[in-house]
Amino acid sequence: MMRWIGLFLLAVGLGAGAWWYLVPPTFELQVTVLDATTGEAPDETGPDVAQFQVRLSKNPRASVTLQLTSSDPEQGTPERSTLTFTEDNWDRPQTVTVLGTDEFLDDGDVSYQVRLFWEDPGTDRKAEAVVDLLGLDDDEKQILIGFLPSSQPDEARLQVSLATQPVTPVELWVRGGESSWKHTGLTGQEDAFRAVASPGVLQFDASNWQIPQVVTLRSRTGSLATTTDAEARQNYDWVIRSRSVQLEWLKVVVLQPHDSGDYRNYSHSVLLNPSRCLRCNRPPAS
Repeated sequence: MMRWIGLFLLAVGLGAGAWWYLVPPTFELQVTVLDATTGEAPDETGPDVAQFQVRLSKNPRASVTLQLTSSDPEQGTPERSTLTFTEDNWDRPQTVTVLGTDEFLDDGDVSYQVRLFWEDPGTDRKAEAVVDLLGLDDDEKQILIGFLPSSQPDEARLQVSLATQPVTPVELWVRGGESSWKHTGLTGQEDAFRAVASPGVLQFDASNWQIPQVVTLRSRTGSLATTTDAEARQNYDWVIRSRSVQLEWLKVVVLQPHDSGDYRNYSHSVLLNPSRCLRCNRPPAS
């Protein structure tokens, strides 16, 4: 009897061992988030990335390769598209880095996910995890105005572009010197300085928003001779020139006049003469 009991127990043990070997275990993906935000453009410390760590809850007893995908690649994408675990490293966390994407759209902060997925084609076993991330937006709508020096005393030139890609077409108006200003230093004398912009309207869309368009401003009444920066800031208004007083700067306003569209009601103004520009915000080299 004892012999038969021993054989029975041996058979049970062998069967359980065979079952353990032939039927691999199910497991879960264990995720620890280290940083849940991604930025768009690198700063002085490097890229602004999100990171999380992944390990398995059980030994898979075989090689397991996870697929990593982003729900919104325009916000961020994993640096690696796959992650492999084996019998030797299943319990050691592997770090995943997610790089932010600079899409040049002023669309605010956007939530998105990175999905980790594995499936055994021979069985019904699956493992999945979703990591919630936030893409931080560093884009800001601006009308960029750069300065192009002119050799003509009655002419000034600007280059105009946009800081972000518009969702809808943008029409900008250029207005400069179309009003008069009285110079109070000359008693009883008024001499209106006027300028005309060419072209007076600029068109931007998703295909050309980064390409600067050149605007030429020409005086109708005389030279654009310079004065000091302090005087220019003090007289920040439409500017006049008197032949007797070597003064003033020209105020130029570039604006989107419409109350709809991507750049609705945006504007930027500068003061300029043939050799200088105050408040120009486009880098000279760009």
